[in-house]
Amino acid sequence: MRRYAWPGNVRELANVLQRAVLVNETGRLDPGGLGIDGPRPAAGADALMPLRSPFDFEHEDCTVAEVERRLLRAALEHVRGNVSEAARLLGLTRGGLRHRMDKLGL
Repeated sequence: MRRYAWPGNVRELANVLQRAVLVNETGRLDPGGLGIDGPRPAAGADALMPLRSPFDFEHEDCTVAEVERRLLRAALEHVRGNVSEAARLLGLTRGGLRHRMDKLGL
């Protein structure tokens, strides 16, 4: 537990312990029952690792509008054009999705 970074601080610790107690059937807590999947790097350690981006900034159009356009297209393709279902997947209302589609020319 000391090696885990606890990005959610005290709230995450409390939630992990509460969940472990609730689902524990043995009456004994062990590291495997905490569900934190082993140690994570300390908070500053990831600054040493190179950031991997899903975008190719050198060769692609990576404006926010283009990324949003690609996201909407992918959601619509995933649900075979069902706008209501795509809106649900994206956490939007149907009208909100329609507005964005019109704005982006989809």
